[in-house]
Amino acid sequence: MMSRARHLYGLSVVLLLACAPALGQDVRIDVPAEAVELAPGWHDFAATSPLDRLGPIEKRRFPLPGGGSHTNIVVLTGYWPPTNEMLRRFSNNATQNPAGWIGRNWEGRGYDVYAFFPEFPGGLGRGVGDFEVDYQDTSADFWSLVPALEPVGIVTFSRGNVGVEWDIEGGNRTYSSAAWTPDYLAPTRPTADLPIMSETPGTVRYSTHPMAEIRTSVQQLGLGLNVYISPVDDGTFLSNYIGYHGNWYRLMHSALTDPALCICAGHIHVGTAVSVANGELAARQSLRRVLDRLDQQLAVIRARGDLNCDGETNGFDIDAFVLAMVNAEAYAAAYPGCDIGRADVNLNGRVDHFDIDPFVALLMQP
Repeated sequence: MMSRARHLYGLSVVLLLACAPALGQDVRIDVPAEAVELAPGWHDFAATSPLDRLGPIEKRRFPLPGGGSHTNIVVLTGYWPPTNEMLRRFSNNATQNPAGWIGRNWEGRGYDVYAFFPEFPGGLGRGVGDFEVDYQDTSADFWSLVPALEPVGIVTFSRGNVGVEWDIEGGNRTYSSAAWTPDYLAPTRPTADLPIMSETPGTVRYSTHPMAEIRTSVQQLGLGLNVYISPVDDGTFLSNYIGYHGNWYRLMHSALTDPALCICAGHIHVGTAVSVANGELAARQSLRRVLDRLDQQLAVIRARGDLNCDGETNGFDIDAFVLAMVNAEAYAAAYPGCDIGRADVNLNGRVDHFDIDPFVALLMQP
């Protein structure tokens, strides 16, 4: 969005590398103070809202046992190149992606993938469009686009470390307003009106991506990337900020009764030396592993309480559920091929008496 300014900062950029950044930290790019006017076409693009820039969508909703539901939408976001360029084919905005959107039922997996990112027609810095490198703009775009799309999965990307890093963040941290690194346009830090400022400074929201699987899968591409997992991103710029938003949204919509269930979210830092071609390959490989996790988790959720494995959760499962609770070996003998994990109705990793009330609640669903 460009409601607060319709210009970009200078064409030249200076990468601040007086001290080499620690792995996992944001790399801020500084620009001269003088403004450079955008070409008329970019003025028109910048003046529209994120929802106006969004092309047509078809949101499909799938009910789940227990009263919740989920869409088939996965949201990707990027910032500076190469993260915007490597996601371009997933944009359904014809201005940004004239080659055509490839996200519809991507690779036949059943998920529609949408990407959002800024453009940098005047060089790096703040950018223009969706998710500009700006705290107020990123917050406004996130809370207008993401709740409207109700994604079941989120992957946020940003450009960070020098080199060919593919840094899979284990979590993201929020801070007091003064602790965030200033952005490019006043107010240069998060302001009290932004939703994230209701969070306690120092709070960490953790990734729910299949991080080890992403690491192994990207390494196996043989692209020469330095692929690793960071426990928590301690950066104080927009990379950590957008990553926190994705993880936080997922937590807000993690209840199995939520009509907009979001199963996994996480952030990946991309090194400055990663080419667009390699970024595309690694991003798509990462996305495949995220979709695998979505498939796995949704299968578990749908199978909850179906202890006789007939494809439905109903009164015919009561005897099998009781047997699973009191005698796991007897259950395995009586229902060979049925996973006793179906009795873990509250999905806490254990089959115990805490599953009884959730099982009864499933049976009471119409």
